[in-house]
Amino acid sequence: MSETDQTPDNEIQFSPGSLLKQAREAAGISIEEVMQQLKLTRQTVIAIESDDYSSDLPATFYRGYLRNYAELLKMDDDDIVENFDNFCKRNNLFTKAEQSLATIELEKPINSSNWLVKSFTALIVLILLFGAYYLLVEKKVWQQLTSSLNSSEGQVESISEAGDSELLLPISENTSDSADDSTQPIGEQTSELINVQEDQKVSLSDNELSSESLNLKEDASNEALAKDSAQPEMVASNGKLVLVFTDDCWVRITDANGKVLALGIKKGGTSMTLSGPTPYELTLGKPSAVQLSYQNEPVDLSSYPDTRAARLTLGN
Repeated sequence: MSETDQTPDNEIQFSPGSLLKQAREAAGISIEEVMQQLKLTRQTVIAIESDDYSSDLPATFYRGYLRNYAELLKMDDDDIVENFDNFCKRNNLFTKAEQSLATIELEKPINSSNWLVKSFTALIVLILLFGAYYLLVEKKVWQQLTSSLNSSEGQVESISEAGDSELLLPISENTSDSADDSTQPIGEQTSELINVQEDQKVSLSDNELSSESLNLKEDASNEALAKDSAQPEMVASNGKLVLVFTDDCWVRITDANGKVLALGIKKGGTSMTLSGPTPYELTLGKPSAVQLSYQNEPVDLSSYPDTRAARLTLGN
C-alpha cells in the first residue's frame, strides 16, 4: 500500500476527537462521567469524539471543550489544541471570521442543583405569603392592632388635654359649713319681710292695724315654718364624698346641678373631700388608683378595669 493511501487513515486516527476517545476508553471512563465532569450534553461529547464541528459554535468554544477534556484524561491540552488547529486547516473548518462572543448564546450546562434551589426559593416565598395572608385576613391581626393604637392615642390625647386645662373648683370641706351658708339667705329674707310688714303697719289706719298685724304675723310664722321644714331636706340631699389616690388618676366629678366639683389629673398620695347636692356623676381614668367612700361607706371599684375610664353615679 502506498504512502498516499495511508494518509487519510492516519489523520482520522490522530485527530483530536479520536485521541480523546481512545484515551477515555483506555482509562475506562464512560461518556456519562465525562458529561457530569465537563457539564456537557451527550450530543456535544459524541460530536467532539467524532470530530464533528459543524455546529454554530466558534472554534474558540471547541478549543475550550478540548482543553478541558484533555485535562480530565490527564493529557497534554496544548498538543490537543494544536492538533485541533491543524485538523481545521486541513479540512477548511472555521475559515470565516469568528463571530463576536457577545452575540453567541452559550450552551447552558446541565446542573441538577439549579432547579432545586429555584424550587426551594419559590416554596419559601409561598410560605411567607400564606403566613402573611393568614395573619392579616384570617386572624384580623392588622384590624386589632389598628383599633388598639387608635384607642390608646385617643386616651392619651384626652388625658393631655385634661391636664392642660386642669381645674379644681373651690368647694366646701364639710357639711356644717354649707348648711350655715344656706341658712344665711333665709334669715336675711325673714328680716326684710318683717321690715316690710312694719312699714305697712305704720300706713294702716287704727281700725285695720290690729287685724292686719295679726294676719302678717300669721303669714310670717307660716313662711318661717315652711322654710325651716325645707331646710333639713336640703341638707339631707347633700352627700359626703372622699377620694384617696394611690397613683396618678384623671377625674371629673359633677353634682346634681351639673356643677363641676373636680377636674384634672390627681397625683398619687393625695386625697380630697367633696360635698354637694346628689347624685354625683364620677368619671375615673384609672379606677384601681382610687379609694372611694360615700357617706363614710367604702365604694367597691374592683369591677372596673383600668383599660377604660370608669363612669358611675352615687347618691339618689
